[in-house]
Amino acid sequence: MYAEDCFNVRHVTSAWLGEYVLGYDVTSMEWRRSLSRTVIELAIYVAMAAVMAVAYLIIWRQRLLSKWQMTFFTGGYLFYGIATFASASRNIGDWYAKVGTWLFEHLAAAYSLPWQGSDIIHYQDPLGFWWMDYVIEESVELLAASLLASAGIYLFSHSPDEETHSRIAQVGH
Repeated sequence: MYAEDCFNVRHVTSAWLGEYVLGYDVTSMEWRRSLSRTVIELAIYVAMAAVMAVAYLIIWRQRLLSKWQMTFFTGGYLFYGIATFASASRNIGDWYAKVGTWLFEHLAAAYSLPWQGSDIIHYQDPLGFWWMDYVIEESVELLAASLLASAGIYLFSHSPDEETHSRIAQVGH
């Protein structure tokens, strides 16, 4: 997930497949809203989730984390799963923009800001879409990353004995 956030792996891959394999103009709204793009992005996330699931199973099976830290680790995986599924499925029925608009109107603006959605200039998507994308989704991803980082720090700094250190070292071999 860190690589996805840093290098936009799914956007680059889906754009390449969209343009060179499926023949879309990847700058068009047709591509941005296409079911093909959604399926490609979900497939990329499934592949990344498979790698993460293997790591999760190894750590769980080897009992490398305490119960408390395993809860953090599990929470990190779940929050990343929620964020990635939401992001990849964002254009199905425009739910992302609709939910984002509702959240902005009811939570952020809370009827206190005198704004009209039609007065705001949008780049291809309404304000609610960007609210979900930049505020909600990134916050959920930050929470997930924090939980995973805390579990990782615990894993590598609180191993109680030499046996646990040797089990961690053997996982990579």
